[in-house]
Amino acid sequence: MKKILTTPIKDEDLKDINIGDIIYLTGTIVKDHGNNKYEMISIGPTTSMRMEKFEKEFIEETGVKLIVGKGGMGKNTEEGCRENKALHLVYPAGNAVYAADKVEYIKAYIT
Repeated sequence: MKKILTTPIKDEDLKDINIGDIIYLTGTIVKDHGNNKYEMISIGPTTSMRMEKFEKEFIEETGVKLIVGKGGMGKNTEEGCRENKALHLVYPAGNAVYAADKVEYIKAYIT
């Protein structure tokens, strides 16, 4: 089933998602450098196992609800997701350029 999620993701956004669902993500994905300066960090996913040793702690410390990677995950990611109500999503390998191309625009955010 197709699901569309809008950032910021909340626990209740994930409750009806099942294995095999196709997830579309929309919203703002940036890093705040302060002083009204923001940077696009990443659009294309990296190999899931490359980040495995950091994932549980990253999920706990940041409160992220979605981890997007290429391929499977390990025990740390699984535990981090389970304990913090997060999901690991798989993005097909070789499609990072396609993902980056789907960014509609980058806008300045002024408070």
